[in-house]
Amino acid sequence: MRINDEKELINVYDEYGRLLYAKERKQVHMQGLRHRVVHLWFSDGECLYFQQRCADKEAFPLGFDITCAGHIDPDETALSACLRECEEELGISAAEADLQYLGTYYEEVMISCGVDRELADVYLCNQIPHLWKPNEEVVTIGKIKITEISDCLTHKKAHCTFFDLLNHQEIKLRKQQLFLHEPAYYQWLLKAISG
Repeated sequence: MRINDEKELINVYDEYGRLLYAKERKQVHMQGLRHRVVHLWFSDGECLYFQQRCADKEAFPLGFDITCAGHIDPDETALSACLRECEEELGISAAEADLQYLGTYYEEVMISCGVDRELADVYLCNQIPHLWKPNEEVVTIGKIKITEISDCLTHKKAHCTFFDLLNHQEIKLRKQQLFLHEPAYYQWLLKAISG
């Protein structure tokens, strides 16, 4: 995704998932129109990998979020968008065969300019790169143990330990820094990953 690219066109869908038309991204968010995005999570089986978003993001600035995510351009599939975003945000050329489709998740999130109504096609990649080369949209990349995420979701823990892979440090994250989406999203994700 291009930072603050107000002219970026994205497709708009009705409540049944039928394509209606393409519209500028800023207008889609301001008007709270449904649109499709991709979420790509990396996991080594023990940990989920998160990115820290840059300060000038519309949604969740400086928050710790999905390893890689973005809008689907009008002329591409969810899978091709996933591969493109991985290359753009993380500097990684993922292979189609490395991605596992987990399902589609619908979510409504309040953002600075309106409501983000997203139909997210969610993918998982178990091939962890040795070298992360994030772009300017990403502050850092790190991992959190899945058991800690689960414990935070069930209120057994108040913090998670983020192992920052670029700066080689551990950071204690509060739930508010980590669970940027609704808790049901993470519960759905952990269930989908566990099979």
